[in-house]
Amino acid sequence: MLRHNLHLIFESILARPLYFFSALSVLVALPYFILGPFSYFPNHDLADSHYTRYIANQLKYGLSDMYYWNLFAGAGVDFLANGQRPYDGYAIMFRFLPDWLVVASLRGAHIFLSGYFTWRILHDFTDVSPALAFAGAALVLSAHHALLEFFIGYGMVPYLLWQLPKLAQSRWPVLIGTTALIGLFHGWLSMYHLTVYVVVPLIFLWLLFMARASFIRILATTATFASFALITQIEMLGAMFTNAPSSHRTVRTALEIPLDLSSPYLLVPSAVIMIGLILGGFRQRVLVWSAVSTVAFLGLAAGLSIMKTAIPNIPDVLRAISHQRVTEVVPFALVIGLPIAISVITGTGNMGVVFKQRVRNGAITFCVIAGLLPLAFEVTYAARDWIKWGSYAANFHVATLEDLAKKSSEATEPFRVATIKENGLLPAFAAFYGLETADNYLNMQSGQYYRYWGQVIAPGISRNADWAFEYAHVGSRLGLRTDDDHGLPARAADYFNPKLLALANVRYLITNVPLKDPSLRVVDGTLPDTNWDARSAFGKIWHRLGENFFGRDVILYEIIDSLPRWFLTGAPKIFANDAALFSALDKGDAEAFRQSTWLTETEATKLSGVMPQRSDGTIKAATYSNDVISLVVISATDSVLVVTNNWSPFWRATINGVDVDIAQAYGTFWAVPIPAGTHKVRFRYQPPYAMLNAHASKK
Repeated sequence: MLRHNLHLIFESILARPLYFFSALSVLVALPYFILGPFSYFPNHDLADSHYTRYIANQLKYGLSDMYYWNLFAGAGVDFLANGQRPYDGYAIMFRFLPDWLVVASLRGAHIFLSGYFTWRILHDFTDVSPALAFAGAALVLSAHHALLEFFIGYGMVPYLLWQLPKLAQSRWPVLIGTTALIGLFHGWLSMYHLTVYVVVPLIFLWLLFMARASFIRILATTATFASFALITQIEMLGAMFTNAPSSHRTVRTALEIPLDLSSPYLLVPSAVIMIGLILGGFRQRVLVWSAVSTVAFLGLAAGLSIMKTAIPNIPDVLRAISHQRVTEVVPFALVIGLPIAISVITGTGNMGVVFKQRVRNGAITFCVIAGLLPLAFEVTYAARDWIKWGSYAANFHVATLEDLAKKSSEATEPFRVATIKENGLLPAFAAFYGLETADNYLNMQSGQYYRYWGQVIAPGISRNADWAFEYAHVGSRLGLRTDDDHGLPARAADYFNPKLLALANVRYLITNVPLKDPSLRVVDGTLPDTNWDARSAFGKIWHRLGENFFGRDVILYEIIDSLPRWFLTGAPKIFANDAALFSALDKGDAEAFRQSTWLTETEATKLSGVMPQRSDGTIKAATYSNDVISLVVISATDSVLVVTNNWSPFWRATINGVDVDIAQAYGTFWAVPIPAGTHKVRFRYQPPYAMLNAHASKK
């Protein structure tokens, strides 16, 4: 009876896949809608969602308020080079809607797009049974974390593969016009780092196999889609390519591509597809596409990684390409091919009809369970993470950080914070509150600042091989941490160098781990009565539950000798090269950094003949914004002005209207020569791709 009822339910679903995937997407997102701001808010290290929302909130006056330098992350980085667009679809949604509502809606949209249109692909472009088509569509839901999780633009991939072959056969005005609109929408909700070398090549391969149209039409369809998708991303592409020479990004070898080739999740469908190809005589186009695209993208990823590690003088632009992203198309391609291969295998040979049917039914059952079960687990994981990491309200209504953000906005001089990544705290929390951070998780860090951060965390990476590997090979993550087996309070100097944080203008450390260091003092009222590690398992759970309604507990430590954002120094301390300078940094202290500007011989030549003597004087900020900083400097003698913002070749400086070079102080910050007297010093960020920012040069 149960089997019969399940069969009837399955037949009903097969007859109405649109209703099923719509209902499924709503069901998965329902807990988020019901709990609202108290729902689990997926953070991850990158924290794209709330970071984008913060950027969106800065656009008080629309596009005329656009800027290109981000003061709020990693001691300063380029917005666009790091994939942040204040005018894209996500920024606009986060600008007008609560974060939890946007995230819940996007989550449901992912499920619908990836499930329903995979079913349409298998139904319309192959001769598999409706049951196998549904099985493949269900299975792709378990792989959506690979390609399809990256924004709705990538959740559109199944729709693109279903729609574009039809457009390639339509009349030319329809082909060009509709494809252009689809490209614009995709680009508005996507990022260049997957559009350029994943989505566009994937579409081209698909059209070659599936579009019953001439090569000219296939090429026109691909070119139109790519052109209009990239119109909205052209500035980001320009930012990535232009910033690449001075930036650092993940560098991994071919063996470190995050794709476990020995995993049954990949080996089983690959083996089934190969058997299906052989038995079917390579006649099934989608099946051939599945195999070719898998091999092509794996080969592209491996080739890029080999070039990046084997060729010493490889162009800097290639180093900016995150090659491991290329492999994220592989699970999706395999999922598309698997049900077709099953159909071919069970439709050939001398196997008995009953045996074939059982094999097919077993495969369908496995695919459906493997596809839908992870969605059920996601709800379970969300409940777990709601306790473990906290809800939206727990993470983004923290009274301590709200008070600190208010203090920052009222301060006469800016200061930075840094976060110790333990027990769910991440650097992006601070950026969300509008606090400037010395750490963060970004796509393209300043190359020099990356090296500087290596000195900041040198004590920790010397103790922990995993941290050392992450720093060397996942260079987009710059953060502080402690390990799990430290005593309480933890010795800060065992994990990072507070003196170098002080030089980077870090005034406060955000943590929930008690720290011990002579350079730190706890901010009154932030130290809990009971240490986290001293709580029982039940006590931790109960405390986490309470944080969901009253905000997460954090401890603030003030770095006593934190240097100001800008200060005057005397005679420079010269080093032969960057290696010598960076290796000496851990021996410095606030007094040494304040008395002398640390420069390499090459950078010292940019002081333009000024011979600094002492550091007497005052500095007052006239303008402090993302792209423009104006200071009034009164110096009793010739000196050097240091500003601890990250150096970039696109920052320009003038003194009383006269251009001067910006030297790299302490390996990564700004230094300009200041003659004795009163001077107006102006810094402005002017990258060559700043098409919307002409007003910045007029401020």
